[in-house]
Amino acid sequence: RRFTRDERIRFRYPVHELVEAALRGAGISIDRCDIPVHHYGKLQEATALDKTRAYRRLGRSKLRLAKGGGAALRELAVQASHLGQHEEAIRLWTQWGRLHPGSAEACLNISAARWNLGHYTEAADYAGRAQRLAPDLKEAGFNLAAARLMSGHAGEARIVLEELLATHAD
Repeated sequence: RRFTRDERIRFRYPVHELVEAALRGAGISIDRCDIPVHHYGKLQEATALDKTRAYRRLGRSKLRLAKGGGAALRELAVQASHLGQHEEAIRLWTQWGRLHPGSAEACLNISAARWNLGHYTEAADYAGRAQRLAPDLKEAGFNLAAARLMSGHAGEARIVLEELLATHAD
């Protein structure tokens, strides 16, 4: 519905399909549109879980085709996290971090996975790294405060939250 009928225009990639590569290949310009497009794909929990599992299967294939790198690795790490596969998520985010040194996103997500596994000291360490790499990343502060609280350091958690509130009043 968004494109003219043209055999050259096809979505690519098995997960998070994109049409931009086909448009560029066909020499068709890509314009920006100010009309918001809402995606309601995750409103029903059971459907969303089935879709996430399917994306994970497709993501593994995509990762093999990509020979272990690029966006496929990140997408698979996200799917593992959504499915509660925290050990796998840590492994995948660690690989992503090796490809993208200094990635606050990798540290943040490893922190969340560690927190979900009950490894609060490690979660705090990774959240602190993410915060140092991207000081405006408020989620890193949330993760750090939660990890401090769960490891019995409520006073430290309070300090982190007060600093976060001072910089992100919203």
